[in-house]
Amino acid sequence: MAYPSDSTAMKPAHPPHTEPDWPALLHAKGLRVTQATLLVLELMQQAHSALSHEELERLVIALDASNKPDRVTLYRILERLCQAGLLRKVRHSDRSWRFALAQEQETGNFECTECHELTPLEADEKLSEAMALIGTYLKTKGQQAVPSFLNAQGVCAKCVN
Repeated sequence: MAYPSDSTAMKPAHPPHTEPDWPALLHAKGLRVTQATLLVLELMQQAHSALSHEELERLVIALDASNKPDRVTLYRILERLCQAGLLRKVRHSDRSWRFALAQEQETGNFECTECHELTPLEADEKLSEAMALIGTYLKTKGQQAVPSFLNAQGVCAKCVN
């Protein structure tokens, strides 16, 4: 698990040259730009993997910053950012929810069953075809699928070695 003192917890997930203009994105989604919301987005951008509400709360508490959101405000911010499509919610194997920045070029997550790290699965033609097959199968059963997010599990390369 990622804690503030863990050096791997805050590895940038995005290269510096792709840093989003958070205030403009928030305005475009009809959301207010607040210090707390910007703090959450910046922490999520720096996170190496999806974070739980509790992990994010620990990171916020560890910061020496003014206007830190409390637990309830943090939860509301996370939910609002998910509804706006800026964050995505990921169901973890421990049945908790994790949050990560929503990225257009990913189709799901891979969770290591050993270390429980979540790794985004980048968009790939074969994965897209597989997801389309699932949608087609469901349609033959009279069901209508909505766009899905793949959650795969196994052992990551670090833990295999």
